[in-house]
Amino acid sequence: MFAGLDAIVFDIQDAGVRFYTYITTMGYAMEAAAKTRIPFYVLDRPNPLTAILVQGPVMDSDLKSFTGYFPLPVRHGMTVGELAGLFNGECALGWNCMS
Repeated sequence: MFAGLDAIVFDIQDAGVRFYTYITTMGYAMEAAAKTRIPFYVLDRPNPLTAILVQGPVMDSDLKSFTGYFPLPVRHGMTVGELAGLFNGECALGWNCMS
């Protein structure tokens, strides 16, 4: 499906909570981009709920699903760019989040 692509650009505003599937979609796209060696870019925006509070229980890592890609608290306080860096670092996706 990615044949002929020069890059993938993720440009979706997150809701700021773990169970919205936008960040899972980003994680899966990052995995696919890493496997096919296609550059992946995140257009970052502020978290709409801000980073003032991080709230709620952290998801058990054995409960990974489409509504929970990574063990985060319910209100994670990160932007999609920060989450992409976390996923890359913790999941060893193989792309450089600083480029």
